[in-house]
Amino acid sequence: MENFKKKKYQYLLYWSIPLILLIIEKFVFKTHNVRPIELSSMLIMQGFSIVYMYAIYIFLGLLLPEKINAIFFNIIMGFVYTTNYYVDKFRGNCIIFSDFSSIKTAINVGKNYTIKPDLTIILIWIFLIILNIVIYKNITIRQKFFHKLLNILILFIIYFIELTIIAVTDINIIARQNNTANAYYQGYFFMFSNSIIDSQAKIPEGYNQEKAEQILKKYTDNNIKNNKNEQKPNVIIIMNEAFSDLNVLGDVKADQDYMPYIHELQKSDNTITGTFNTYVVGGGTYKSENEVLTGESGRYTMGYDTIYNPVESLASIFKENGYNTYASHPYDRNGYNRNNAYPLLGFQKIWFIEDTDFNENRYMTDKEYYDLLIKDYKENKKTDKPLFYFGVTMQNHSPYTKYAGMSNKKVTSSYNNDQLNIYLSDVYASDQAFKYLCEYFKDKENTIIVMFGDHQPAQDVVDDINSDTETENRYKTPFVIWANYDIKSEHDINTSGIYLGNKILKIVNIPLTPFRNLIDTMEKEYPIFAYIIYNKNNEKVDDITEIDIIKEYRCANYYMRHRNITPD
Repeated sequence: MENFKKKKYQYLLYWSIPLILLIIEKFVFKTHNVRPIELSSMLIMQGFSIVYMYAIYIFLGLLLPEKINAIFFNIIMGFVYTTNYYVDKFRGNCIIFSDFSSIKTAINVGKNYTIKPDLTIILIWIFLIILNIVIYKNITIRQKFFHKLLNILILFIIYFIELTIIAVTDINIIARQNNTANAYYQGYFFMFSNSIIDSQAKIPEGYNQEKAEQILKKYTDNNIKNNKNEQKPNVIIIMNEAFSDLNVLGDVKADQDYMPYIHELQKSDNTITGTFNTYVVGGGTYKSENEVLTGESGRYTMGYDTIYNPVESLASIFKENGYNTYASHPYDRNGYNRNNAYPLLGFQKIWFIEDTDFNENRYMTDKEYYDLLIKDYKENKKTDKPLFYFGVTMQNHSPYTKYAGMSNKKVTSSYNNDQLNIYLSDVYASDQAFKYLCEYFKDKENTIIVMFGDHQPAQDVVDDINSDTETENRYKTPFVIWANYDIKSEHDINTSGIYLGNKILKIVNIPLTPFRNLIDTMEKEYPIFAYIIYNKNNEKVDDITEIDIIKEYRCANYYMRHRNITPD
């Protein structure tokens, strides 16, 4: 009888490990204000999170003895939780499957971070160590292999029951929030498995290449007539890393204006200014970049690692219209596979940090970067072609532990948040560097300079201003189109990444391609198409699955990336 009680206790301890870890998981991923969801959805999600956790535990149990499996599983999950906790702190989102395609970028950027011990993680590891000691001293049971297979069968039955409940009741099991909030509700492994599905470029329903070509054929007419004798202006586009006006979230309470030049331009002649609605926040730079360059939505298109053939972009369009095309980024060339993607996008000259003499242990400032851009401009002046230039800055990238902008002027907020103060100071330095760039081109030949922020910084920076991670305003950054010659001024414009390229082409008087004509038509109906979608009546749109123009766009979007093209 004593032996039976001992075994019963051991089995109880052994099978409680996944449940204990799921409780710990709630503390790891409760770093955001998660939106409430329906109780039925939450219960089903929790059921799936239990099934996924036990599935991994049982699978490892097929390979390992019970004692070793329990200890090993605790250690593995401890590292999973620790890694996600710090990744979320740095960028405002936990790890998902698509992050592994950018692993080189993550490693390179991660070198700049300093990980400090956090009380939550320290307490979790203390608990896991104590738990492993208890396991080591008390678990001696060994299940027969048949019983282990029986565990798998029981798990499959429970999984099937949950799927049946969903099918019968139509309960929503997708939280559709920030990935960290999704992990809180769904369990990390369930959320991660969904991210694997989401990472694949989904073929639109009913798609085939002929259908896509027929759609684009409808949009071949173009109202823009290209006057070949007209002077073509230089076009410079700057995607400014994490550049944003945090006043959209609430009162920043700064002791001074941290972007005075941008605010001046928002009331100036020969400028177009407004809000750039993003698909990402705290990270995912390549999505904003790709949207502007190609017009392909981050909602449907994967990263640069899926570009294998030439893809239509602003670079290829400008090149076809007589421009020399440059692209540069003052960081590692393998970031987001840019070194391989840029030539396929139509860029003729490309450089990265490895191609410069810069070797300091910090990010290159915007001012330093613009000096190199000006050097490229002077080089291009020796040719008889205008310049199209796309640049991605690095100065304002996290971590915000030191003043990357190298400015003597420090901006402080009344909030007790060093990261926020450093960020605001760096934004000020970016603002002044952009003024420097515009002043340089003020008296040069016709030139247009476009600047937009790719996304806002991670949640830790803005928590004091607004702790609501799901506010729509987290997906807003400023944009400006400045010209040193007369253009029609517009202010308070609301736009999105897929639309910005068309605005530039229209200013320069370059005809839109069929795909961009389709985008132009869609903009008239849905002027904001990013993480949040609004129609022309300023109504938020949640369900876009049956909207004809968006279905056409999605089909064409897939075609533009995946059509069969043989490189020159």
